[in-house]
Amino acid sequence: MTAREIKIRQEERSAAADYLKKAADNYEQMLAAIQADNFNAAATLAVQCAISSADAICVFEKGIRSISQDHFDVCDLVASLPIQEA
Repeated sequence: MTAREIKIRQEERSAAADYLKKAADNYEQMLAAIQADNFNAAATLAVQCAISSADAICVFEKGIRSISQDHFDVCDLVASLPIQEA
């Protein structure tokens, strides 16, 4: 069985902070949406928070991030990082 290729984009490692900020912003808005009983928006923001967090760690560790339309591809990318319990 051959490994599936994940579509990636090279990024400057300094951009990791931008993705982490985006994740934090989505997290704060997710909490506000929960408080407002806007659960559909909260769920969408939770997914965006997870994606931005994954982008931040991938860019920080390897200088790459997933640009795949399949959000599950980012899981494989995170799992390939040289960090414990990734």
